[in-house]
Amino acid sequence: TWLPDKPADVDWLSTEQKDWLETRLAQEDTESDGAHLTAWKSLAHPRVLARTATASPPVRDESVSHLGMRSPKVVVAGFARPNIRLEVRGVPERDDVADALAERAATLDGTGIVYVATRRDADALAGTLSTRRRPAVAYHAGLTTKQRHAAHSRFLEGSPVIVVATTAFGMGIDAPHVRFVLHADAPE
Repeated sequence: TWLPDKPADVDWLSTEQKDWLETRLAQEDTESDGAHLTAWKSLAHPRVLARTATASPPVRDESVSHLGMRSPKVVVAGFARPNIRLEVRGVPERDDVADALAERAATLDGTGIVYVATRRDADALAGTLSTRRRPAVAYHAGLTTKQRHAAHSRFLEGSPVIVVATTAFGMGIDAPHVRFVLHADAPE
């Protein structure tokens, strides 16, 4: 393994990294026989903090693997959120889902997100749910960048809107103005 003699010889290090490494190398030179492998290795394996709100055990394992984490401390904790309610309503026929969602959304105030499985469903349901009082916009990977940006901007501006989206919108939205999240299909 090639290791430069001085951190200053490495152009991809920031000034702070070079200063830190110079200090570490000086300590190692006084504490050992001059080998400075440990300090250089620490740059290849920096400390990593990975956070997620909803990752399942397989997704957590995959994240640890992709990030190259060795023996990570994994903390999984519950939460007490009395303002959140989980409810499941069955719909007898698939063709009745749009009507059931429209009825439920009409009883809810403020901004909401409705997740669907397909782009086609997002477009169709946005048309069904849109009202003068609260427009609905579709969001999915099939939209142009300009269309996605417009939908996202509309969502962020704060006045009531329903975003009908595939998972392209993100399943971990944490926005204080969102008052409800509905799923037309079970999330993957």
